[in-house]
Amino acid sequence: MFERIDIKAFGRHQAFDWHQHSQINLIIGENDTGKTQLLKLLYSIAKSLELYEKRKKTTNDAWSELLAQKMMWVFQPDGFELGRLVTRGEGNKAAVEFRFQEENLHFSFGPATTKIIKECSSQVYQRAEVNALYLPPKEVISAIDAIDATRKRLEIPGFDDTYIDLIDLLRVPTSKGKISKHLMQAMEHLQTATGGGEMKQEQGEFVFTRGREKYGMRSVAEGIRKVSVLSHLIRNLSLKSGSILFVDEPETNLHPRAIVLFVEMLYQIAKSGVQIYMATHSEFLLKRFEQLARENKDANFVRLLSLTQSAERNIHYESRDLIEGLPDNPIMEQTLSLYETDVRLDLQ
Repeated sequence: MFERIDIKAFGRHQAFDWHQHSQINLIIGENDTGKTQLLKLLYSIAKSLELYEKRKKTTNDAWSELLAQKMMWVFQPDGFELGRLVTRGEGNKAAVEFRFQEENLHFSFGPATTKIIKECSSQVYQRAEVNALYLPPKEVISAIDAIDATRKRLEIPGFDDTYIDLIDLLRVPTSKGKISKHLMQAMEHLQTATGGGEMKQEQGEFVFTRGREKYGMRSVAEGIRKVSVLSHLIRNLSLKSGSILFVDEPETNLHPRAIVLFVEMLYQIAKSGVQIYMATHSEFLLKRFEQLARENKDANFVRLLSLTQSAERNIHYESRDLIEGLPDNPIMEQTLSLYETDVRLDLQ
């Protein structure tokens, strides 16, 4: 699990010390404030450590090699050169220091870097299995064949590694292994959100079943496909205690009622021991997470990281425990502005 991360000159983040990580970490901010960059950076780190742990007994791959490759295919920078990820500016050099599973690690690279990260922690000692999952904004079930054809067979850029890694996990068959109590409760919320249906894999194809009815996944609403993916990851034991789950704008194509159910499900997933990082623009999602933190009196369980941009395009950061309530933020301010406009129109 991540405990802290310090970032210098990486993308939109000129200088950022994030030292208050929690079980659920929500990231908000207007467009072009670097929310997805943060998610993808954390995912690249966690996934490369996962690969390093799995391969260290059979290969001589250094963590720096796996990290560079993962960042290359997650971010897909211009020219496929890692140096393009460095914040523009004379003398800038991207540097990342972080604490993960009680271990301090680091890496850095300059604007001339292509495909190799030379300055990197040489020794990595994992204390527990790493398991990272990323749910991108677009659902993947209806595009699995296209993703395979363009990336795995032809290596054509477009679908980044968050999609490739996810479809690999989805193809793992469901297991009869034990699912924790909190994950079972999350499954109940998923069943409600999909109207009692679930996704299954039959003869290499995914189908959606509800009672005796069976549908091809392309015939099912995109919101249901997205929720079904998470259910499948629980049932095939890809998502389990100790996992780190990254979710980018889960509210896309979800009705507000489904968003609330989705939040309640994610809360139970976090209770099972999964660390969650999520970028969102949804006021419904934020409000329900705040309510759950207050209802359960879970101090430092759900934290909100708010990114704001100054007139000079510098990014400012504010972290808050949601048990203390939602702070002023652009999402709620816009909602209030619309309400005030309604009042003004009614009084005309």
